Amino acid sequence: MPECIEAANFRVTNYSSLTSLFEQLMQNRLSIERPFRPNWDTYFMKVAYAVKARSNCMKRSVGAVIMQKYRIISTGYNGTPGSLKNCYEKGCQRCNSNAKQGVDLHLCVCIHAEESAILEAKIASMKGATIYTTLFPCSFCAKIIKHVKIARVVYDEEFEDKNSWNILREGGVEICKLETNKYLFNI
Repeated sequence: MPECIEAANFRVTNYSSLTSLFEQLMQNRLSIERPFRPNWDTYFMKVAYAVKARSNCMKRSVGAVIMQKYRIISTGYNGTPGSLKNCYEKGCQRCNSNAKQGVDLHLCVCIHAEESAILEAKIASMKGATIYTTLFPCSFCAKIIKHVKIARVVYDEEFEDKNSWNILREGGVEICKLETNKYLFNI
């Protein structure tokens, strides 16, 4: 028995009620839970980062996952449409130029990750869903997100676009910045 006690990662001593024991366990939940089992937001963001690896954009890779009732209904990454050459094969002139991030996006032929994920899913299945995206949506994607009635956006990296914030907020979409430990997402 002493070997078991010494091997334990966490000990709870309770000389009171079951309610007291439960309260102690809940207060120390993060120390007790297996560290390798992420919460739902972290789990789906890790999937978004895995999807991001398929991006063929020369400027910035982005991945997105749409989840409904803890099930993935769609994924998407940014890059040229299927019928065009990949960015890295000079399929997009804007992406292969020296254009700064976020400038002249109207010249880009790439599909955005959020847009790709939405196009892959049935619109009816997205009502009330959550979209996980590695980069905060641009205003174009924010309009699409609102249109298909996605209820929540969880993102990791900032993208300065006040218009997209306004579209999502005014549309009643919940916005959640996931505070990540970057090492978790190096896939």
